[in-house]
This record gives sequence, C-alpha cells and structure tokens, in this order.
Amino acid sequence: PPERTALQQELEALQRRIEELEQGLKRLQRTMRDRNPRYAELKYPQPISLNEVQKTLLQEGESLLEYFWGEHELFLFVVTRDSFQALTLPVKEQEIARHVETLRGRIKKIVYTQQDANLTLKLYQQLVQPANPYLQETNTLLIVPDGALHYLPFDLFVIPAPDAPANQE
Repeated sequence: PPERTALQQELEALQRRIEELEQGLKRLQRTMRDRNPRYAELKYPQPISLNEVQKTLLQEGESLLEYFWGEHELFLFVVTRDSFQALTLPVKEQEIARHVETLRGRIKKIVYTQQDANLTLKLYQQLVQPANPYLQETNTLLIVPDGALHYLPFDLFVIPAPDAPANQE
C-alpha cells in the first residue's frame, strides 16, 4: 500500500535525522573535552567498565555497594576486586524514603531513641545485610546510593552483635 511506503519513508527520514543529531552530539562532546576537559568530565562523564572498577578503583579490602531503584524493587550491585553480584531487594521506595526522612528528622533534633535504633537496624537489614555473604574480605565499604538513599546516613549502620534480636517495627 502507498500509505505504508510513505510512512516507511518518513520513518527512515526520522531515523537518519536521529543519527545526524547523535553524530552532532558526539562532535560537541569531543569539542568540549578538547576545550575544557574538567567541565566535560562533569557534564559528559565517561562510563567505566566493571573490570576497570575492580582493578583500578577498588583497593584490596574495599567493596562497592551500588543501589539502583527499578520500577518495583531496589537493585543492589555488590562489587569486590574479584567478584560481582546483582541482588534484588524486596523493599518499596516509598517505605524506604519515609524511613530515611524519619531518621534524618530525629538526627537533626539530636534525639535518637531506641525506636530510631530499631529503624536503623531495619534499614541495615533491608539494604546492607543481603550483601554480607559477598563482603567477607571487606574492611572499607564504598556506597553509591540512588533516590532517597542519597539522604540516608549509612554511617549510622552498626552491625548488630550475633545474639542481638532482629527488632522490627
């Protein structure tokens, strides 16, 4: 049918235009890198490979936890110098955001109760504890948060004693 041919031609023209624009963007990024490398690094960072993270960024005894919110779950990437694990954490973003906001509000008021300690333990159990089997040789933990986790003071997490009860709200 002639309609389809016209639509196909229009689609092909749009695809060519997209390719032209992408090429223009790449030229602009190259120009920016040449003229002002520091700005370009902030504006157009170059992703690095998993192998580069493991071999050049992580020192012996360091591990990286990177969080990424999906549509219905939280993904946790556990990276050590020798391994990589991808975990799916069954937590809801709204719930974590609410817990983080509660905890931050309490800390700002310099009030930290047993209830807050229980909330901190719950967040630790939900966000960090699932990675523990992969962190046996770790003495330094690097954390890349996402969403509300940017506001979570991870340094509040204290690993509970083995005989401590798992308090839940």
